[in-house]
Amino acid sequence: MTYKMFDTYKRNCTYKNDCLRLFLFLIAIVTMANHGGDLFASERSSLKIDRTLFYRQRAVPELVDNYQYAMFYANGNKVYNLKGFEIVEAPMNIRQLRLNPAGHSIATIISNGKRSTVVTYDINAQKHRLAQVKAFVNPQDMEYTSDSRLLVVADGRSLHFLDSRSMEPAGEIELPIVSFKLAASPKGLMAVTGDGKIIIVSTETNRIVRTIDSADSIVDILFEPTGSLLGVLTDRGILRIYDGHSFNHLYDRDVPLEASSLSFHPDGKYVAVNHHGNRIKFMNLMEPSDSISLSDAEGHVQNARFIRDERGEEYIAYNTLYSLKYIQLSGFIPNYTKLLEDELNARMAAWSKMLPFETEEEYALRVNEETKARQKKLFANEIATGLAGDLIRRADVTLGNYNPESGQLALSLSGMNDVFLVVPQDEAVNFGSASDLEFRNAVYALTPNDSFEVIYVEVFNPHTGKSYTFDNLARQKLDFLVTDDSFISLDLIRQSSREDARLQTIKEEVLSKAKVNSLLSDHTKIDVSADIISDYDEDGKRINNYRVDFTYTVEPDFSATEDFAPGKYDISDSHAAESMLNIVAKAFEDEFKQYLQPGKKVMVNLTGSADAIPILRLIGYDGRYGEFESEVCRIDGNLSSVSVYAKEGIRTNEQLAFIRAQAVKDNLLKGVPGLTDMDVSYNYNIEVSEEKGGAFRRINVSFIFVDVF
Repeated sequence: MTYKMFDTYKRNCTYKNDCLRLFLFLIAIVTMANHGGDLFASERSSLKIDRTLFYRQRAVPELVDNYQYAMFYANGNKVYNLKGFEIVEAPMNIRQLRLNPAGHSIATIISNGKRSTVVTYDINAQKHRLAQVKAFVNPQDMEYTSDSRLLVVADGRSLHFLDSRSMEPAGEIELPIVSFKLAASPKGLMAVTGDGKIIIVSTETNRIVRTIDSADSIVDILFEPTGSLLGVLTDRGILRIYDGHSFNHLYDRDVPLEASSLSFHPDGKYVAVNHHGNRIKFMNLMEPSDSISLSDAEGHVQNARFIRDERGEEYIAYNTLYSLKYIQLSGFIPNYTKLLEDELNARMAAWSKMLPFETEEEYALRVNEETKARQKKLFANEIATGLAGDLIRRADVTLGNYNPESGQLALSLSGMNDVFLVVPQDEAVNFGSASDLEFRNAVYALTPNDSFEVIYVEVFNPHTGKSYTFDNLARQKLDFLVTDDSFISLDLIRQSSREDARLQTIKEEVLSKAKVNSLLSDHTKIDVSADIISDYDEDGKRINNYRVDFTYTVEPDFSATEDFAPGKYDISDSHAAESMLNIVAKAFEDEFKQYLQPGKKVMVNLTGSADAIPILRLIGYDGRYGEFESEVCRIDGNLSSVSVYAKEGIRTNEQLAFIRAQAVKDNLLKGVPGLTDMDVSYNYNIEVSEEKGGAFRRINVSFIFVDVF
């Protein structure tokens, strides 16, 4: 953690005296300790504090926001970074602060009490104003869309959409309420609160899609990180949870009356609620008895939020008087339901594909509604059993009551359901200590509250040498799982399988030609696949998207001749990349041409990667793919931005990987001309490996055709 903070600070140094300030920062500002907060009022929770990081500040942190791990805060007319250095000095007091989720700018609402305006600043330079928008009456709140594309400003009964980089108007919508607070969903929606209502607005079509009445005053509102839930914190001590797609009310949870802020754990299973100025309550949404609170003696605790660092370590971060604190926590129970759903979707998609050389008749016998339901249950049990581990061996087992009429003997398992064994009465008396029993071949399932239950187990009694079976497999229900295959018809699955088979044929044709021309060998492997994915539209209705993926790998010893050499980025520099994109072009001339419909929406995900070889000499870039300023992308999974200019060339591996992704886009525009007539959104994924070698210099592409069936 110390190295990460040091490295982050080095990249942000601007002035000559920063070396001295860096030294003072390292010895004085950051304090690491194993205390600073106390956990109390535990019921079932196993949460514990691993350590506390203090970032002492000269000013009182008031308005707080974060970009990834780093928090920023405002005090008066100034904004400070995590190290306490002033990076913004506004002409008026700052009323609101928002960090661009791509990390390149800060948006502020500033006011002198009579007039207010929105001003953005560069996050990586001191006191560098980027843009100012004066065309507001009394802006109350603002929020970036989760993809960083727009800054949405709530101003009275109007909602304004601004381009997040140029700050030019990008739309406006009139509201039936006076807006008070905003929350952004990764699904392209914005929740707006005010006048006892919650208005759900589409940021793509600029229209109201849902209105929710709220009998209570709303204190805070927030979407769960995946957008599947909406949490609404009220002034009556209620946390109201809504479905994040349909916005139907799901359930309520009691929270302290003076709760002031809400944060979802990254896995969506827990929430943190800030209350009474010095406490944070952690609650398991699926199992309310699993809760625990943290107190901070310093007080003035505000804006508590979950944060993960680059290694995935979890913190609850918040501001107190003259400090920002990061409490590293462990012991959160994983969201097993989500893990099971994700794995189950992947397995069912693979199982549903037509096998090589499988006839239509054979496929219809293997994949039908009856076999699909049976296979889904088998997969679910297998996945749940793997997630559970050997729970019975760790459980406390006690003998329960015996029912002579039914011949059932109950065994109680701590933390799980009871197991009932059919045991003749004369054998029941021979059961000794429960600790002597052996449990074999256990099968587990998940319950709606994300707990494990035993649905099958064989119990061996060593005193008699006899075994007894508990079998609840037939009565198991999976209704609470939300899986893609539940919403995709068999006809569509079969259509996708046929097209996937044709895609494999196209791949083999292109590869064979490349091998004949000595461009590729058997050491390059190209993978193609086509799948139907169930999703939601902005109105909360289920839709079916079509995803087509193209990837490749080259064995390390052959990367130098068949793939990108160090520093190269043009597609012609890689026979493997060129062959893969030839498959793309041929596929859209043939089987997949029907999906290139003018005006239809398609998301194109472009991935460029680079290895760890440092760029010691400037790599020339002639601007052939354009020039890019703060272009939004994902770097190693995190939303960020990249700038590349012809006159400056390529200096970092992030830039090199980004230009490789741009080379793919350029190739697609030339090789798949039908794309230009569609509603296309390009998403860039940048991967920079910590290892060296051609295996980490790759490109790939996937297409998601939205609502095509």
